[in-house]
Amino acid sequence: MTQTPARETTADESGFDAVASDSATADSDPNGEVRDALRELAEGTAPRREAEYEATIADAVACLPCVRDAAAFVAEGNVDALARAVGDARAAGDEAAVERGRRALAVLRRLRSAARTDAESGDADQFRSGHGTVLPGAGQPRDR
Repeated sequence: MTQTPARETTADESGFDAVASDSATADSDPNGEVRDALRELAEGTAPRREAEYEATIADAVACLPCVRDAAAFVAEGNVDALARAVGDARAAGDEAAVERGRRALAVLRRLRSAARTDAESGDADQFRSGHGTVLPGAGQPRDR
């Protein structure tokens, strides 16, 4: 039967028990950075990382003023990612992000719908050919 090395348990100044099974464990974090990071997480003082949904919603809102940027956002397939981000924001209870995301999503969905073309005809849905239509009062001969 093999023997496992005895584990040493000590309490540091935070009250957390530090367990070291051998010298390799103690040497893996010589400056105590991992311990400090874990303490910050436990105490709630760790630096806040931006949630992924916040970055997606911010990108969507930032692209709205420029039609080229908005079209690129849509063309890259990011509208579905934005919809997921709005759902994530709702699940996180971030109502401000939900509202910004919903507004951006509505605009980008309208843009995507307007840009779609009928695969068979190549015509965009909202545009119809007006060739041969003479508008009265436009000064054009009616036999045109």
